[in-house]
Amino acid sequence: MAKLPDERFELRSYSMLKVAKNNHIYLSADKHYYSVPHTLMGYTVKVAYTRSMVYIYHEGKKVAVHSRNFKLGAYSTVKEHLCSHHRHYRDRSPDYYRNLSAKISKVLYEYVCLLFEQKRYPEQLYRSCDGLLALARKSDTEALEKACKTAMENGIFSYKFIQNIIENHMEDESIQSNITALPKHQNVRGKSYYSNQQSINFE
Repeated sequence: MAKLPDERFELRSYSMLKVAKNNHIYLSADKHYYSVPHTLMGYTVKVAYTRSMVYIYHEGKKVAVHSRNFKLGAYSTVKEHLCSHHRHYRDRSPDYYRNLSAKISKVLYEYVCLLFEQKRYPEQLYRSCDGLLALARKSDTEALEKACKTAMENGIFSYKFIQNIIENHMEDESIQSNITALPKHQNVRGKSYYSNQQSINFE
């Protein structure tokens, strides 16, 4: 009989994914981000994943390997993949984003300052700031400030968290400190809805 393989066989699933400007791909099966060498930003790569590993290929060549991670919305990043000194980030810095946010709102400025105190890679922080600035351009300033205050009170520093509060019109709602994400859908009922229900008699 032939020698058994050194590695245990695992079923593989495949996806074709585009590398984002922060040189990560988003694997929806895990709701998790995995890094890819920055030279592949904007390219489509083939992703093969097993129960325990994630393999990323470009033009048939393996370019990245990660242990599979199921932490929602988090990043698995190989430092050598990063492009902090690449052209896309050459003019970016924490001060760049602090100055832009200060021109919009004192509360947004405070939130951005606290965002940069988080232990995350520049690519991740800059992407969050880009999202916040874009959100500020199309949102009511008062709603944005309320959302930022809610996030700071709960110690949550995430563009998606702010976006979901505003899109679901939950700026005036009380949010429990253990909430890590808000639902993104239209069927959200605030306290006014339940106040109105008190006047309805059910037979």
